[in-house]
Amino acid sequence: MPPNSNSLVKEVFKTRSAPRKKISTIFSQMFPAPDALIQKDTSSGGKRMDLYPAAVEWGSNSIKLIQLAKSTRGPEIAKAVYFPLGRPLPPAAEIRNLVVKILKDQQIKSQAAMTLPLSQIRTFTFVLPFMPEEEIEQAVLWKLKQTLPQEMASETVTFDFVPCFPKTGGASREIKVLVFLADKGRILELMKFFQSHGLKLLAVEPESYSVFTSLLWAQKLGVQETSLLLHLGAGESSLTVMHSQQPYWMKPLGFSGNALTDAIAASRQMDWQKAEMFKKQEGLNSWKPGASAGAGPEAAILSQLENLVVDVEHAFRTFTQQIGKTEINGFQKVILSGGTAGLPNLEKFFADRLDVPVEIHDPFESLPEVSGQGASSVIKDNPGRFASVLGLAVRFLEW
Repeated sequence: MPPNSNSLVKEVFKTRSAPRKKISTIFSQMFPAPDALIQKDTSSGGKRMDLYPAAVEWGSNSIKLIQLAKSTRGPEIAKAVYFPLGRPLPPAAEIRNLVVKILKDQQIKSQAAMTLPLSQIRTFTFVLPFMPEEEIEQAVLWKLKQTLPQEMASETVTFDFVPCFPKTGGASREIKVLVFLADKGRILELMKFFQSHGLKLLAVEPESYSVFTSLLWAQKLGVQETSLLLHLGAGESSLTVMHSQQPYWMKPLGFSGNALTDAIAASRQMDWQKAEMFKKQEGLNSWKPGASAGAGPEAAILSQLENLVVDVEHAFRTFTQQIGKTEINGFQKVILSGGTAGLPNLEKFFADRLDVPVEIHDPFESLPEVSGQGASSVIKDNPGRFASVLGLAVRFLEW
């Protein structure tokens, strides 16, 4: 690889100097085996806990944190934080101060990881002829140079990738490679931020990829199944096409929970906080399958959601034409995640419009909490909003 085109992963993090993990180490430093990452903690009333690195996420609506503990029963939830940022959004410096306060209050020590929203990452899916895995990086680099020659030459970006191999010996011998491209300065800035507060930043992952990881860890993806992941966040949303338990394609969507609240506030002439409460409590409770937007109390919500359905259908058609081709021509299931996935009756609406089974992803479905830590009280209101940060946390487990 020419020295001027090295990615940050190769240049700084040295990821490629060791065998690739089962789950890709996106924009991350290479870290040791899971047991070597465990920190001994006695801050909880003298009770010792063996803690994995904390997973942190701060976005357009909240700050979230999850830390898992090792026990004889398997992983358990040790710490969970959800801190809403409110409207208007505080300045960036104030948000960083809040993150620091949460890290100190939760006594997060030594190591952490965080997610990045897809709006701060560019994604590509390249189709390559079947080749040994050790040759894929060179092929991806060549494709990136053809796509982004000036950016790759400027050394201002870093990339990593997830190779998706055919699961059977059928007609397709192609490899789909999901590539993530991020601003190098942004990654280094995050590393320095955590380092300045005594923490080593072990990994930075795209938020949507972390949600996929949580689905894989929870064994919710079927072999040879094609499913869509709709991650519906407060500030942005994304679509991930998954096939045979692999992420083939990711795309940001022009929808957000905050925009939904804005539409409710405008149509019902109420302030933003009351509109947010209406959205969470009423949602689509009065909607019936087959009904149009109409002029009912949910009209503003339905208008936004109908546009989202059109975007999803158009995006999937684009995927099948450009990437899926003859291998994939339909999907069997839709999975909803993110805070807006908790909108009442939302799964029934999508099942009606897309004519496939729809489920809401509860990332904590089979994950107990450490006794007496109170994590469940933070999670129970809306477990789906923790999908990405939990997916980041479980990457440190042996599974």
